[in-house]
Amino acid sequence: SKIMQLLPENVKLVQTQQLKEFLWQINAQTLKFLNVWSIAVYAVVAAASYINATRLITESSYELSMLRAIGAKKRIVFVIILAYTATVAFLGSTLGIALGTAGTQTTSTILRWIWPSVDMAPFLKLEQALKTLLLTLASSIIGCIYPALKSTRTRPNQHP
Repeated sequence: SKIMQLLPENVKLVQTQQLKEFLWQINAQTLKFLNVWSIAVYAVVAAASYINATRLITESSYELSMLRAIGAKKRIVFVIILAYTATVAFLGSTLGIALGTAGTQTTSTILRWIWPSVDMAPFLKLEQALKTLLLTLASSIIGCIYPALKSTRTRPNQHP
């Protein structure tokens, strides 16, 4: 009856079948798409962390060599690079979550102004934000492990 009210008067509805299942299938496909998209985003985060860690090592090669020359153990250099990348990833993901939440709220409000029939009220739950934050940190740490390990293999008189 709701569909019939939305249709123009010259259109006659003969029969609807399994509308609920059809809508459920659309929702399931949308969720699959979003899951695949999120995997791509985490891969990009890992690649960006790799580049960030490599850049840090290149730019700080003198300082890292000095640390090694004055007796810093390989583990300390590794932890410094890991901590730097994790800090940058944490700050970036926190900013990304804040901007993403504000952006979706603003977009949904504008869409409701333009089309009052649009009923969207995006809300980010705490567990969703924590999941995003943890996955971003994990992919960032994975992305920076190789450059950090590579920097520990250099001798103190060599630049990484």
